[in-house]
Amino acid sequence: MPTRLDLLFFLLTAAITVVDTLVFLPRFKAAAKAGVPNARRNAYRRTIVGQWAFAAAAIALWIRAGRSWTDLGVVPSTSFGVIASLGFIALMSALIVQQFRAIRRTTPEARVALRSKLEYVEYLMPHTRHEFRWFSALCVTAGVCEELLFRGYLLWLLKAYLGTAAAALLGVVLFGALHIYQGPKGAIKAALAGGVMTGIVLLTGWLFPAMVLHALIDLSAGVLGVTVLGGEPPQLDATKPIPIAS
Repeated sequence: MPTRLDLLFFLLTAAITVVDTLVFLPRFKAAAKAGVPNARRNAYRRTIVGQWAFAAAAIALWIRAGRSWTDLGVVPSTSFGVIASLGFIALMSALIVQQFRAIRRTTPEARVALRSKLEYVEYLMPHTRHEFRWFSALCVTAGVCEELLFRGYLLWLLKAYLGTAAAALLGVVLFGALHIYQGPKGAIKAALAGGVMTGIVLLTGWLFPAMVLHALIDLSAGVLGVTVLGGEPPQLDATKPIPIAS
C-alpha cells in the first residue's frame, strides 16, 4: 500500500513538472527560435539529468519500502509476459526500421512540405547530427524513466486507490496533459501513445516492452526532425547501431 511519502513524491514530481513546463520550456523555445548556440543540446542534457534524478528517487523509495520489483513492473510476473514482450519488441522494431527507411527516402520536395506540419514542435526537434546524438540519448532516457514513473510507479500508486481501469485511464490523461507544451495535437498523440503502452504493461506485466516502444517512437520523431529540418538524415538501418551520445 502507498505511504504518505509516496504521495508526497508524486505531488512534488507533478509540481516540478508543471513549473518546468511553465518556466523552462518557454525560455527554451525562445532560445531555440532565436538560434541561440547549443540551446537544444543544453535542453536535452538538462532533461536527461532531471528524468534520471526522478527515476532514481522512485527506485530509492521502492527499495526503502522493501516492495516487490514485480509490482513495479521491473521484473516480469509470468513467462507469458516475457514471450509476449519479445513478440511486441520484434514487431515494433521491424515497423520502426521501415519507418526510418521511408524517412530517409523522402525527396527534397516532400521534406519542404513536411516542415509546415512540424512547425508546432520544430523547436524541440534536432536540426543537426550533433543535436541528434543528444536527442537519441534523451529518447532512451524518456523510454526508461517515463515508463518507470508513469506505467510503473504512478500506475501502482493510482491502482491502490482507484482500481486498475480508473488508474490506467487517469494515468493516460495525465501523460497527455503533461505533453500540452506540444500543442493540443501533440498532447492527444501522447495520450494515445500512453494508452497503448499502458495496455502493453497491463497485458505483459512488464515495463521493458513499453520502454522500448517509447524510445523507438521518440527516436523516429528525431529522425524525421533532423531529416526535414536539418538536411541529411542520420544513417539508420537494421544493420547499423543507433548513435547514442556518450
